[in-house]
Amino acid sequence: MEFSVKTILSLLFIVDLFVVLFFLIFRTQLKHKKVSLDAFILAKILQSLAIFFFIILKDVFGNTWQIILSNLPAFFGIAIEVFAFVSVGQKHLKKIFIPLISLATLLSIIFILNVNSPHNIRIFMVFLLYSILFFYAGIKLFKNKPKSKVRITAGIFMCLIALTITYRFFDGIIFNPQTQLLDKSLSEMFVFTNYFLISFVLSLNFVFLLKEESENLAVENENRYRTIFEEAVNPVMLIKNDRFVHCNKATLKALKLKTLKQFINVFPGEISPEIQPDGKMSKIKDKEMISRAMENGFHTFEWVHKDSNNENTWYNVSLTKIQISGETYLYVVWNDINQKKIAENKLKELNLLKDKLFSIIAHDLSSPIINIVRHTEYLANDIENSSAEEIKMTTDFINNAAKQVQELITNLLQWSKSQLKGVVVKKETQLVLPFINNLLVPYIEKANFKSIKINNTIDKELVAIFDSNIIEIVIRNLVSNAIKFTPLGGNITISFVKSTIKNSGMFSISDNGTGMSETQLNNLFKLGIESSTNGTNNELGSGLGLILCKDFLITHGCDLIVSSVEGKGTEMQFELQLKERALN
Repeated sequence: MEFSVKTILSLLFIVDLFVVLFFLIFRTQLKHKKVSLDAFILAKILQSLAIFFFIILKDVFGNTWQIILSNLPAFFGIAIEVFAFVSVGQKHLKKIFIPLISLATLLSIIFILNVNSPHNIRIFMVFLLYSILFFYAGIKLFKNKPKSKVRITAGIFMCLIALTITYRFFDGIIFNPQTQLLDKSLSEMFVFTNYFLISFVLSLNFVFLLKEESENLAVENENRYRTIFEEAVNPVMLIKNDRFVHCNKATLKALKLKTLKQFINVFPGEISPEIQPDGKMSKIKDKEMISRAMENGFHTFEWVHKDSNNENTWYNVSLTKIQISGETYLYVVWNDINQKKIAENKLKELNLLKDKLFSIIAHDLSSPIINIVRHTEYLANDIENSSAEEIKMTTDFINNAAKQVQELITNLLQWSKSQLKGVVVKKETQLVLPFINNLLVPYIEKANFKSIKINNTIDKELVAIFDSNIIEIVIRNLVSNAIKFTPLGGNITISFVKSTIKNSGMFSISDNGTGMSETQLNNLFKLGIESSTNGTNNELGSGLGLILCKDFLITHGCDLIVSSVEGKGTEMQFELQLKERALN
């Protein structure tokens, strides 16, 4: 086969078709549309059409139309190809597209106006216009930002084509003015061979430019998501193989950690209390939650984490399965719901308080009031027929019932206040014996009425640290309770036993009264369950006093310990912190 310019252009036509086919297939694999790729494909189609009209349809149209149809697609094809190179990774495409198309249009108009010029002048003009277009393309690629080796290489090749065409222009003007476009001269072969090779290389270069754009976009996205990840207000982290592998600054702040190293490769259960509020082990439940997220792609749940100071915080945790560089991770977000949980717990406490109050009002308060109403009705309706002894018994009963209501209301108000507003504990150092003696004054008469002896064995030099308001309420209730259930001639003992292992002791109030059964003892602090009985002198009670004592002592930092044997008596104890030396 004879090797000529026509052969080179035919090869270029075939190569351009393969290039178009390759990029069309490549385009179908992309998830998102790329304007630069579409422009490059269009440019190659236009350039192929130019060659098609120039060689294959040379004899179909008249000379003028053949010249126009073979050059106009080339002008616009080159301009659009430059646009494809320059537009990769750019946003303001109109600013790039309009100048290039305007230049191609201007060159096309100049060409059309001179299409009927003498053959050699027309050929030289064509080469001049092409060299201008390629030089402009090269400069545009050199100036294009962001700078990259791929764009600069493309610019160099564009300038090389321009230089080759310029060489052909000057060769025709100075040395070989009679040269025909498709002759076999050395200069003609040189120009078209270079154009063929550089055109092919530019197609390869465009592939590398698209690859560079994808890499730059990946880096940009990575930096963007890293910024979002790092600067997120909520704690955000990544889990791989059941361990934390990364987190943001908010996570370190939430856990009170200083460095990322303290967090990396830690299991979720290791920064959690041993047992979650639902009773499950944290180190077992965390794997269950991770497994559900991996299976379903997403899982959300409530969880308690602990920080480096062992302080617990409630979080709503969301786990999302994601892929990063072909590896599976769980994207974790914590939303602090601690205040919400505190509010929920407070609401539960208020509801419980409401239930307790209704229980007391429904039973403990209503019973003595019903008795008072019944006996006052008896006096009102039948006092004329009643003896003095019957009236005395009835009024005594009314008096006892009224005292019970008074005691119950006092305890109820104190207890309700403590539940609603909380108890402020203010512990002070003071002598115990004078404090107890002052409290016992109102109860001496009650004890004497039943011939009960109160034995106070507290050491006069004993000094303890306690809140006088809380301990006063507790001791008053315990002493009143002891008198109520101690028989005539019985004994009540108030004592204090120091601990041998710590700086505290047990304050005790014991009696030799009726005592309690095991069932009564078990139900002693349960509201709504009948546990109170009448005293040895038929004194009435509600059972609320002991519940009040227990709640107050827990607030004080100790507990009410009750031991009792039915028929033998009861002892009630609580712990007090001691001062090591007595006050003078």
